[in-house]
Amino acid sequence: MSDGSGLKKSVRGIALKLDSNWPEVCDLATSCILPKLPLPISAELEEKEMALFFLNEKGRIGKNLQNILQLLKNIKKSPAAMRKHIIPLFLVLGEQEDGHQLWSSSANEEKCSLIIAELYRIFDMDMAENGPLSPFFLRDFETISNPIKTTFAHLLKSFRPTLGLKEGKWKSYPAAQHAFQWLLFQVKVSDIS
Repeated sequence: MSDGSGLKKSVRGIALKLDSNWPEVCDLATSCILPKLPLPISAELEEKEMALFFLNEKGRIGKNLQNILQLLKNIKKSPAAMRKHIIPLFLVLGEQEDGHQLWSSSANEEKCSLIIAELYRIFDMDMAENGPLSPFFLRDFETISNPIKTTFAHLLKSFRPTLGLKEGKWKSYPAAQHAFQWLLFQVKVSDIS
């Protein structure tokens, strides 16, 4: 007579296999974060020059977003602790969510919407009830160095290298500026005060 331990091990193995998609999601998202503009191309980078710079990036990012979407579809439900793997993904969603920007496209914007829907499914949240992304930013997750930090706090920290005020560094990262503004609109003032 079986005690069911074999089945438990098998189920646990499947869960681990599915969760192993998270590091790949994180790596793909990190590779999608737009690089620094190659200043100085001119005293002020012209729109045409920026469009040329971002042209190749759009297609590469579109492919990576599609791969991220496929990986997310293979993940069933995940514990809150797995949210640490989506910090880079939020940065990419912030950069790519508006297809009218020079560095994005309508196809990338659509993929971002599908990715957000998958995140709600994976973390068992109701998108209609919660709105775009605010619940993800308000929940805490644990790390070794920071026992309790909100996702939003980790995101703010991740912007430091690109949006520093030193020597107008932020001008070299227009997509990061856009992502920062977009992410600010995802949380209520009362939630971050």
